[in-house]
Amino acid sequence: MISRAPRRGQDAPDTPLSRIPLVVSFAAGTHLHRERDLAQHLPILRNGPPGTFVVFPDGLRVSLPTDQIVQVDETDLGARVGFGGMRFDGLDVGLLTFRRVRELHPEEQLSPARSQTMTLDPRWVRAVIVAGQDVWTADETAALAAVPDRWCEEPPPPLLLAGIEQFNRGEYFEQHETLEKLWHAEARPVRCLYQGILQIGVALYHVRRGNHHGAVYMLGRGSMYLRPFAPTCQGVDVAALLQGAAATLAIVDTLGPARLDEFEWDRAPTVRLC
Repeated sequence: MISRAPRRGQDAPDTPLSRIPLVVSFAAGTHLHRERDLAQHLPILRNGPPGTFVVFPDGLRVSLPTDQIVQVDETDLGARVGFGGMRFDGLDVGLLTFRRVRELHPEEQLSPARSQTMTLDPRWVRAVIVAGQDVWTADETAALAAVPDRWCEEPPPPLLLAGIEQFNRGEYFEQHETLEKLWHAEARPVRCLYQGILQIGVALYHVRRGNHHGAVYMLGRGSMYLRPFAPTCQGVDVAALLQGAAATLAIVDTLGPARLDEFEWDRAPTVRLC
């Protein structure tokens, strides 16, 4: 038997979005259902029956990793779910991809068959929010999907080349200033290529200054802007930069805020030209 999921505040305190590591806002008309708790003889804590589902207006039900949920909310705009130990990895093969990076409960209370990855169709989601800031929205992705190949066949503008040189010399603040000028001057969606490179550089600037949250946020957001331009665009090896950003994010996650000063700068990504 399925029962309506409680509204925000009935399950857990009303926590500000900025304090929740990951929030997914689902499409309009969605709501949450939770299965009734049943006695279990297996070491399962809300991962499988009883389960939590997002229900869409057409009846589609999408299962969520219940043991990771820290807050739920339902508004006129649709369902919103906060996750405590999941990380947003951007779009992968056209799907929004999320990975477990931290368990919220003791191992003996969790199912050994629990999934390590959650994938969602972008059409199901309005926004992905990391630490209180939008890192993906449906409107942004719709605009990026319209990037014609001919824009990527154009030669790199002089300001792009200048910004890349600064990036590769570790002048992360300066590359931001240079590429921001190019981003403001370009009206077409290809401007998001420049924004993506810029934001990866800003992430490294945050690493240097010991700002763990800023580094994680910018690595994720910059990668989101870059993915539609992979593998190459305007002479930039976008695929290689995405790989470098993902490797850096893994290192930053492992180090955490307390050890961020141990980051090895010879492992920092650079921007390659094809």
